[in-house]
Amino acid sequence: MKLSGWYRIGIVLSFLWCLLIIGITVYQFKNSNIGDNTIFVSTVSDLLSNTPNQVLVTNNKEILFFITVPVIAGWILVFAIIWTVKWIIRGFKEDKKS
Repeated sequence: MKLSGWYRIGIVLSFLWCLLIIGITVYQFKNSNIGDNTIFVSTVSDLLSNTPNQVLVTNNKEILFFITVPVIAGWILVFAIIWTVKWIIRGFKEDKKS
């Protein structure tokens, strides 16, 4: 199956979106301090040891949500817009035939 240029643009943009979210997560993961709570990473102190260690906790559900939902919603929105525009154009072409 050969993909048109528009599909390829959509695939590349979807991939770049995933890389962006992963990059933000890695940045937040590396630059967080004890007590920081960001959208993707929470940092808490290690209460089990006597040393002031920090434990980084990734919020996997939020990461997965921000990777998948915007991509799926974007594809649905684009297809809905294309279908709507084609439907409107067909209406004008049918008026000319009458």
